[in-house]
Amino acid sequence: MDPTTGHASTLATVWDSVWNHGRLDTLDEHLSPQYIRHGRSGDQDATAMKDSVAAVRTAFPDLHLTMHDLIEDADRVALRWQGSGTHDRMFRGVPPTGRTVTVSGTTFVRFDRSAIAEEWVIWDDSDITRSLGVIALGQHPAL
Repeated sequence: MDPTTGHASTLATVWDSVWNHGRLDTLDEHLSPQYIRHGRSGDQDATAMKDSVAAVRTAFPDLHLTMHDLIEDADRVALRWQGSGTHDRMFRGVPPTGRTVTVSGTTFVRFDRSAIAEEWVIWDDSDITRSLGVIALGQHPAL
């Protein structure tokens, strides 16, 4: 699939703008009013998703996400990605470590016409805690 056309192109453009450049207003233009993001920590609407991205970009201001595979089939796009950034500010109760964190995952997206309607995100967030030298003690991280 040529990622320069169709839904794959839209997703690539939106992800680059939001994750790599912090332009959260891009989501306003491309998310369906019924948008929902499914993940391990529960479902998020558009507002919660923006808050999540803002928190990550605040803690890792040099964050860069690379899209490795974009596969489009009708109204669905599958994306394999990898992100890397330096932990410069508080994140999930962990003070800045200055360490570089690399995580990877897969996102499946459903479009409703030209709008992103639904996402399923699969990634192992223990990659972050390991990279930061943190272990999870119940719900609280510890250095």
